[in-house]
Amino acid sequence: MKIDHLYIKDFLGAALIDVPTPAPVQLFMGANAAGKSSVRDAVALALTADLGRVSLKKDAPQLIRTGAGSAVCEVRAADGNTYGVTITASGKMASTFKGEVDP
Repeated sequence: MKIDHLYIKDFLGAALIDVPTPAPVQLFMGANAAGKSSVRDAVALALTADLGRVSLKKDAPQLIRTGAGSAVCEVRAADGNTYGVTITASGKMASTFKGEVDP
């Protein structure tokens, strides 16, 4: 799958990432605790619903950035489909799949 766009909001160390990914390989660099691993974990969450850093679903709110009410992780694929997960402060997780719309 080719990923065309990343949208991550209030997930772990990432306050807001809204970036197109036109190249086949993307490199994210920065200082320690800059949010690089948060980007990786957000992509995994959006595509597989794998919580990664927490073992229980009830602990999902721990993945929300401090002070935020929810976290959003979305990946848009080259085929037009968008895959995503939203986590609320109450621990509710909503998986979203926005498929390509036929004309």
